[in-house]
Amino acid sequence: MQSTNMVFPRALTLGVALMITAVVSGCAAVAPSKPEDVVRSRAQERVSLLQVRDFDKAYKYLPPSYRAINSVDSYRNNFGAGAAWADPKVTRVDCSEGDRCIAEVQLGVKVVASGFGREPIPTTLREIWIQEEGQWWFQRYSNN
Repeated sequence: MQSTNMVFPRALTLGVALMITAVVSGCAAVAPSKPEDVVRSRAQERVSLLQVRDFDKAYKYLPPSYRAINSVDSYRNNFGAGAAWADPKVTRVDCSEGDRCIAEVQLGVKVVASGFGREPIPTTLREIWIQEEGQWWFQRYSNN
């Protein structure tokens, strides 16, 4: 009879532990990420793809409204071979406008032309990210 009493408390303890784990995991899954964190991550993924010239994957960071009317081939044709990016890093994200964020990206630009030298030229880009269909998307960038 004693072995039966030992099984019940262990099963109960295991059940309670599993229930607590499920509740804690559920809470973590529901906790929304801050827009700045989401945009920082997506912006870094995108600029890293552009650094290795993977335009097909970078295209997937453009809003559905853009992709509905512009093919990946059309997007890819926007990029020439005269320059390359070096070490792009998202250094700041500001989402104070609600459904619009500005991501600041610092990088070096290596120009493939005589007279520019071998060292990358330091540059800062300001990218606009918008929320569409519940996700953050790269809209465009400017140096303004």
